[in-house]
Amino acid sequence: MQTGRMRIGIDMGKHFGGTLFVRIAAVFLLGNSLWAQSGGGGAGYGGPAVSSRGLRGAGSRAGEAVSIRPYVAATGVYDSGLIVAGVTPDGGITNPGGLFGVEVQVGVYGAKDWRKTRIGMDYAGLYRHYSAASFYNGSDHLIEMDITHQVARRISFLVRGTAGTSSRPVGGLFSLAYLDPTRFGIPSGDIFDNRSYFVDASGQLVFEIGAKSSASISGNGFAVRRQSSALIGMNGHRAAADFTRRVTRRTTIGAGYQYIHFDFPRFFGESDIHLVLGEVAREITRSLRVSAAVGGYRSDLAGVRDVQLDPVLVALFGVTTGRQAFNAINYLPFGQFAVQHDQRRSSLMVSFSTGPTGGGGVLLTSKQQTAQVNWSFRGTEKWSWGFTGFYQDFGGLGSFQGQTQTYGLGANFSRRIRGDLFLSGGATTRRFVASLTNDFQRTGNRITLGLTYSPGAVPVSLR
Repeated sequence: MQTGRMRIGIDMGKHFGGTLFVRIAAVFLLGNSLWAQSGGGGAGYGGPAVSSRGLRGAGSRAGEAVSIRPYVAATGVYDSGLIVAGVTPDGGITNPGGLFGVEVQVGVYGAKDWRKTRIGMDYAGLYRHYSAASFYNGSDHLIEMDITHQVARRISFLVRGTAGTSSRPVGGLFSLAYLDPTRFGIPSGDIFDNRSYFVDASGQLVFEIGAKSSASISGNGFAVRRQSSALIGMNGHRAAADFTRRVTRRTTIGAGYQYIHFDFPRFFGESDIHLVLGEVAREITRSLRVSAAVGGYRSDLAGVRDVQLDPVLVALFGVTTGRQAFNAINYLPFGQFAVQHDQRRSSLMVSFSTGPTGGGGVLLTSKQQTAQVNWSFRGTEKWSWGFTGFYQDFGGLGSFQGQTQTYGLGANFSRRIRGDLFLSGGATTRRFVASLTNDFQRTGNRITLGLTYSPGAVPVSLR
């Protein structure tokens, strides 16, 4: 497969009951080029990948696909500033304060390459116990797998599935990983520390047309459920197609179309989105790539809203407000920009995106802006590090014009103590702001430190 071949995913989720999960998860713009660069099954170099196709392959760490790696960890944890989906007697959002506890985590990650096929996986599961607040105890789980296969000399496909449950949008398994705004079934923008479940399945077929051009078709399905009845679940699907052409050895251009549908169980509301874009990708060096996409989308949103009744109806029925169906059409810009620098032991990614999203559990269809910086380094045989910063902005597109903003920073490390035993830890901080007629603000922090056992020649990297 060539680097110019990419993967857009087709998410094929299912409707399922219960509660949702919350995960801040993996890469959006710069994607699964590790398989492509490794030459897996393809002939020659296909140029840099455009940003609309593909995600970083499952099982990758610090810019490299790594061998299958199991691990088990026992960690002390401190959490503060949780945003709980409940209110106090005086009407404020519940804040349980600082919580001390322990977490036991098991997992496995890595990838296996053959001549025409790559399989990657990530699984992590943990149990969390707080010493003085058992109500917040629980387990989180995340599994992600992908398969890339070269069907014929000019045809390849990618299938990917992700599923999980968590009670933390920031913390536990999902502490400030690199976000993926295109994967609507992974609710990275959730506000509340509320148990949730998700499933997101995707697939894509890529066709080479001559030596310099390729086309892809894809489709998506996803579902999200949240435990609190006050929060909004989501179902959806997406269909997409694009065409790219390598105009020089280091430059690729492309154009694409996406159709996205959201609907919201237990709430009357749905939306249809039509999105068109043009994009360009440039490989500055073999390790440094830049991609950009610009376009626009039309969102057609249906829902209900509260309205003030006519005085005649007030006099007749004795009520002052009622509910009214509405339809809102918006035309908005779409954009993506990303820089990726991959070396043998390190990976740096910087991205910005603006486009549609599902609303994060409190809004319906929304517009989103996301900026991210992520650096990971797998150093000597003893050390690995990771640093992340991100910003998210959500704004409602329907009759409810609420807005939320989230800022976050995180760092983690792993240090080999002896043999296959590692000292590992990290720190995360999140600042959340919601605004409409009044502002709600809260800062949350997470600190972890513990021991990890993982057999292998290089330092373990949990994310």
